Amino acid sequence: MTPSATSQITIEKALSKAKIAMMMLPDTVFFSTLCTSLEVVITGEVPTAGTDGRKLYINKAFFFGLTEAERVFLLAHETLHVAYLHCLRGQGKDQEIFNDACDYVINAELKQRKFSFIEEGLYNPQYAGMSAEEVYEKLIQNPNYKPKCAMPDLLSPNGKPNSPVLTAEQAKAIEQEVMAKVTQAAMMAEMSKQSGSIPSHIKRTLEELSKPKVNWKAVLSRFFSDMNKANYSWSKPNRKYLPMYLPKLHSTNLGRVDFAIDTSGSITVEQFNQFVSEVHGVLRILNPTEIGVYQFDHALQGNNIVRSVRDIIKLPFKGGGGTSPECAIEEFIKNKAQALIVLTDGYFNGRRLTDPKRPVVWVIYDNESFIPPFGKAVHIKFT
Repeated sequence: MTPSATSQITIEKALSKAKIAMMMLPDTVFFSTLCTSLEVVITGEVPTAGTDGRKLYINKAFFFGLTEAERVFLLAHETLHVAYLHCLRGQGKDQEIFNDACDYVINAELKQRKFSFIEEGLYNPQYAGMSAEEVYEKLIQNPNYKPKCAMPDLLSPNGKPNSPVLTAEQAKAIEQEVMAKVTQAAMMAEMSKQSGSIPSHIKRTLEELSKPKVNWKAVLSRFFSDMNKANYSWSKPNRKYLPMYLPKLHSTNLGRVDFAIDTSGSITVEQFNQFVSEVHGVLRILNPTEIGVYQFDHALQGNNIVRSVRDIIKLPFKGGGGTSPECAIEEFIKNKAQALIVLTDGYFNGRRLTDPKRPVVWVIYDNESFIPPFGKAVHIKFT
């Protein structure tokens, strides 16, 4: 075996040992689960360690120069950069100062959780509990502030220590990949009864996913009897939802329900995320066997099946053209889903649409004048 091969085995053993040590610390399921899901690259291109938003890059000499407890801290530090999407949130900002802001936030979090702090790291207790953006604003408002971090660890997409400039496609891919892993780590923490290991910022982000704007209990109660009379009966009220009178569910769950999501050029990422929250709301409340999710602009851009929260998080954002829901309606007609929920601003020509003769709910945002060509309309506001 060559010396380089032996060296590689040694660093991999050291990394594995540090990850195991992290698992052994109290209340660290979220950190250890997320850390072990990330690829680690050993490289001499970075002087210490860093991340490009999805991978961890570690300098072998620096890593071996740390104590075992400090190695655990280093892995947790870079893992939080990934979890907080810092490489994405720093776009358009002074990269060195934003890197400092991120480090202040992360190090305060880790010190509070009793990780063994690397003394050369940035720490100021006044920044505890703040977001990176809040700390950044405080730093740039100080005309005398000079970046403290001589070796920034927010890296470019190729893992080099340059300012992280990302294209929209790169940013979207990183966010989708990371949020899927963050959600899985949070679920593992909940299952292990260690919800306290989930950072408060992550909890707030995941909670926002679970806050649909539509009151699906009230809206869909009007459509249950049409969707599947064999599964529901209006004669026996479900006490769980009183005083909201919902039908009693006789079978274990509802069949398939489909969503058609407008991803035309007028839709922002934030609006798409809200649409995804509505999908999650129906998944949680109705417990359908599966949900078909169509994305449409001028054509059908996506056709996915969702059965769990992890499936929802992985939904890509595809589109950017005009608005023509015909393709989504046609796709719905082809399958045996029991109802269709269309999420759109309603600015399209509905005269060419074919009535599928099944329940259709049009969830319309910021367009109170919309009149559905068939089905029922529910109006929501994003502001």
